[in-house]
Amino acid sequence: NVRFHRLEGQPIQTITKEMSVTLTSLIDLHRVVKKTWQRERDEISLPNIKPEVEKMYSGVEAGIMVIQSETIGAIAKGFSNPEAAVELVLATRHVERIATLLEDIPSELHSFD
Repeated sequence: NVRFHRLEGQPIQTITKEMSVTLTSLIDLHRVVKKTWQRERDEISLPNIKPEVEKMYSGVEAGIMVIQSETIGAIAKGFSNPEAAVELVLATRHVERIATLLEDIPSELHSFD
């Protein structure tokens, strides 16, 4: 989130717009995965959210690919702010890492079930 806000005002608004869409999808993915550990006490079995999580993860992954592609394109076109480019790359890596962890949670939990 901090990295994303550092990019505000940079001449890469299409990339930051895609980043905000991807972050929204990541938050939605988190809400779904959260169902696994925020259940009612009487609910012993885990909900089967794996298909929904995989579908949502693929959307986040697609957004990440767009951001990476547009970042490379902006650099190739002469985008001359190395700090902003590094922030984009690092922010994208963080989003990707969080999405991967969220995608793994249902599988990990069901292996204990």
